Amino acid sequence: MVRLLVVVAVLGSANARAVADAADSGDPFVVVVGVGGRYSWLTGPDPIVEHATLAASATLAARFVPPLAVGLHLARATSWSGGSQDLGNTTFHDKAWDVTSTDLAVAAAYETGRLVIAPWVGMHLVQMSVDSSDCGPRPGGMVTCSSSSSTTNAAHMSFGLTASVKIVRCVPVAVMLDVQSSRRGAVIDPYPAKPYRESALTLGVAYHR
Repeated sequence: MVRLLVVVAVLGSANARAVADAADSGDPFVVVVGVGGRYSWLTGPDPIVEHATLAASATLAARFVPPLAVGLHLARATSWSGGSQDLGNTTFHDKAWDVTSTDLAVAAAYETGRLVIAPWVGMHLVQMSVDSSDCGPRPGGMVTCSSSSSTTNAAHMSFGLTASVKIVRCVPVAVMLDVQSSRRGAVIDPYPAKPYRESALTLGVAYHR
C-alpha cells in the first residue's frame, strides 16, 4: 500500500511539473512540424497493395487548459509507381500512377514533459493520375502506339494519432510518429474505382515546441 501511494505521488508530481512547464512557457501554441518516411497499405476487394513514400505533416494547437491544446493537423504525401508489361508479338502495355494525398483534420494535443500526443480526425483527400500507353502491331506490320490519361479524386473520413518526443528538453528537435486509418473509400484504379480502406504509418523527425 505504501509503495502504491509513493508511485501515485511521483506520477502526480511529474504531471504537475508538466502542467507548470506548459503554463510558464509563455508560448500559446503547441507546434509539431515534421517530415519522414510513410509506409501505406490498402486493403479491399483485391489483394493488399503496399507502397512507401515521403510525407510531411504539421500539428498546430492552441493551449487553453494545460496540458491540453486544440488545433489543426495537416499532412501531405506523394507517391509514384508504374510498370511495363510485354505481351509478346511486339505488344506492350505501360501504366504509371501518381498519387497525392492530403489530410485536413482537427486535433487535440496532450503535453507531458518532452512528449506530445495528438489524436486527430478529419478528411483524407486523394488525387490519382493514371497514364497508360499501348503499343502493338497493325495490319501491314507497322507498330503503332496509343496513350490515355485520367484523374480520379476521392475524399473520405480519416483518423489518426501523432506522437512527438523531444530528444533533449531544451532543443526543439524531436522524433515523430504518425499512424492513421480511414473508412473504406480510397481508390486505386479508376477503371472501375474500387473502394479500399487505407492505413499508413509515418516515422521521421520534427520541429517541436
